[in-house]
Amino acid sequence: METFRERTLATRYQPRQRLPENFPEILKEYAREVLRAQPEDILAWSADYFRQLALETDPLQPQRPPSGHYAPVVEDEDSEILIQKMVKTFSAAAESTDGSIPASVADQLLRESFQLTPTQVLYIMTSTFSMVDEEGTLLIEPFCRGSARAIQYFQATGEDFSFTEEESENTTVHGLNRKDVEGDFFRMFRMLDEAQTGWLPFADYCNSLINAPYHLTQRDVRALCMQCERNENDEVNYEKERSRWFDLLRLTEQFELFDLNSSDDEDAEQ
Repeated sequence: METFRERTLATRYQPRQRLPENFPEILKEYAREVLRAQPEDILAWSADYFRQLALETDPLQPQRPPSGHYAPVVEDEDSEILIQKMVKTFSAAAESTDGSIPASVADQLLRESFQLTPTQVLYIMTSTFSMVDEEGTLLIEPFCRGSARAIQYFQATGEDFSFTEEESENTTVHGLNRKDVEGDFFRMFRMLDEAQTGWLPFADYCNSLINAPYHLTQRDVRALCMQCERNENDEVNYEKERSRWFDLLRLTEQFELFDLNSSDDEDAEQ
């Protein structure tokens, strides 16, 4: 029987198809609803499900989580106070006047001005409500309103996404263990590095991850790109990043489980 790894290697040089934005989130929500409904005619049920979804919203646009997504629930007044504080802090640090700010600056402000840990900040910056564009910038007010409840939750609970199990040889992410990730990713980047310098332009580094045949989610790619170090020429030393890839993928998996559990808790309360 062909293994996942063998299938991956077999498709490595085939044309890459880019997933529509928010596609993994749509499938995750769909799968959860199917398991809950247990329809007898899954095709008819699915047709009705996606027809209703299309009427309610455009599913390919990133959506901010519902207002009750995070617990504990806070009063709107408290939330608004935090939002205004964030807008004021971010606007003061912005160099442009168009209401945007580099994601790297927002990252630093969340740590220094709002006392969040690097892991908590990464959760926020890789969430769909952050809406970081291809230039690495975000709109201040939508970002502040989208992330306020997450910030309140982290400040109240101290949740920092610790791993429930220690890593072993059997620990995998997307069907790959640490050795697989480090080896396969390294070879992928090495193929693009024609001069064999160990460096790649940041854009090439990120595009390789987007088109990689490893079922990476949008959040995976965001985390890997946001956390890599770049030199003055906007290049990434992929050899130096090698030891971090697997840890970041495990972390984004924790983020997804947190979102799923939060959604289930909310449904149970309704």
